[in-house]
Amino acid sequence: MAASAQTTSYESLTPLMCVRLAAPHTWPGPSVLTTAFGGVYAIACGYDFSPLIWCLLLAVAVFAQSAVNTLNDWADYRAGTDTVENSDDPTDAVLVYNNPNPRSVLALGLAYMLVALVCGIICVVWSGSAIPLIIGAIGALFIVCYSSGKLPISYLPLGELASGIVMGALIPAADICIFAAHTYPDAGLFGMPWAIDWLRLVSCLAPFVIGIGMVMASQNNCDIERDIPVGRKTLPVVLGRARSVIVYRAFVVLWIAIVLHCAFWYFNVGFWAACVTLVFGIGAMRALLITPLTHEVRGPSMGAIMKANLFFNGALVMAALVSLI
Repeated sequence: MAASAQTTSYESLTPLMCVRLAAPHTWPGPSVLTTAFGGVYAIACGYDFSPLIWCLLLAVAVFAQSAVNTLNDWADYRAGTDTVENSDDPTDAVLVYNNPNPRSVLALGLAYMLVALVCGIICVVWSGSAIPLIIGAIGALFIVCYSSGKLPISYLPLGELASGIVMGALIPAADICIFAAHTYPDAGLFGMPWAIDWLRLVSCLAPFVIGIGMVMASQNNCDIERDIPVGRKTLPVVLGRARSVIVYRAFVVLWIAIVLHCAFWYFNVGFWAACVTLVFGIGAMRALLITPLTHEVRGPSMGAIMKANLFFNGALVMAALVSLI
């Protein structure tokens, strides 16, 4: 009877809840900018570019990130990490404040992933190569392993690296491979166009890997006190806040340095645009270098890292875009 009463007490999963679980405020940096860079980079390399395919690739990134956000909230709720006491923002803790059926939230996360998969398959068919599908499958595996299983990635000191690689490297790399493969159809289903300058590509993706990893680092640093009781061994938990903050600030400087290097070395015509964009991000830069990364400043810290992604990685996108003009 108690179980039945608990089941009937769940609220229906409304469209507003679905949107909040998807967390649209997190899309601009990890999803939109990485896809924008993939498209601009492909054009800069002279690959076949299709606006329609690019829009589908954007949908892949957005729905994949929505799946990550939703499944992460579902996993945190099940683990007891998210509670009323440590969740100040009702829009960021839907399961805590609205009490939807966790199974419905899990189904929603899987549905977001399915939409991303369908859009991705259309793009893969257009490209004529299976390589982007393999990259996407690896990304999907990371997404599932991040929040589920006996030992989720989110419980290990690998969350920053995993999120950075999946959203910052695999997504734009798959986008570029799709346009490149369509340009060189003779490469075959499992061949890879060797015209791709992999050193240049890896170098240019490094800022996105760092930037998106820093989003997770910001969250994990601010959540140290609530992660320890549930057994999470995130990187900040392992390092401790004092050392973790030092590493965090060092990566802020490294991030900016790599952006400037790539803008100057690979898109030198647009280097000035990168510098101007970074000037507009000085406020976010300062916030990242002085934030104590405690739970009390979680909201401002997350806002600052989101802005930093827009300005820092946006600087590289602007440099690449201006170099085309």
